[in-house]
Amino acid sequence: MLNDKPWRIDWVLRLLMGILACLALSILIVQGYRSLLDPAAGSPPLWVTLTGTLTSQGIGFLLIDIFLRKHEVTWSEAFGLKSPNSGRALLLALVVGMFVVPISWSLTKLSILIFEWLHISPKLQDSVQALQMADTTTQRVYFAVVAILIAPIFEELVFRGILYPTLKRYGSMRLGLWGSSIFFGMIHMSATAFVPLTLLAVVMCLLYETTGTIVAPIVTHAFFNAANYTYLILSKS
Repeated sequence: MLNDKPWRIDWVLRLLMGILACLALSILIVQGYRSLLDPAAGSPPLWVTLTGTLTSQGIGFLLIDIFLRKHEVTWSEAFGLKSPNSGRALLLALVVGMFVVPISWSLTKLSILIFEWLHISPKLQDSVQALQMADTTTQRVYFAVVAILIAPIFEELVFRGILYPTLKRYGSMRLGLWGSSIFFGMIHMSATAFVPLTLLAVVMCLLYETTGTIVAPIVTHAFFNAANYTYLILSKS
């Protein structure tokens, strides 16, 4: 089970504001290059995308480290990295991932059908658009590393590792579960993906609560992203 976390709400708010500022700066870097320097290009050069990733998630990891130092806890203590039940947690995470992926795909298709019925053309996630425009093997490998390795680790640390226990501690488990999950769905800025991503977030909160280690939701998240990445690559070819 998940232990109570000593996260101070003022430092949580500072961390979230810092991460959102880095994310906004990252978007400005990538979109600024497209619109100002090379508006005719489909996909920006790899160094531009890499700069955006380092600005958002690279600095984000440093902010998390500062956050933990302020609370005088180690990464292992904060996120249950040395859980004695890590083997069972990993197995459970993989099983959950295999169930979540087809459900998520079904919900996405249902969302698309509803929007089409309403004559609305929702915008795809920026990450999906970027992958669709990737025209070199190097770019595809880069997006695979970000989607399957970096993003799951970073997002789970923030949403499940920090935000969920904070809302749970200062409110209730229901607030932590749904508050962090809805925010997770909203931050990806995709109407068709909102419901499946919110559901995924709920499942990963429960997985973290059950296993007590952040590794479990990271593995499920990575499995989910890997399945979606593979689907997009195969559908593009």
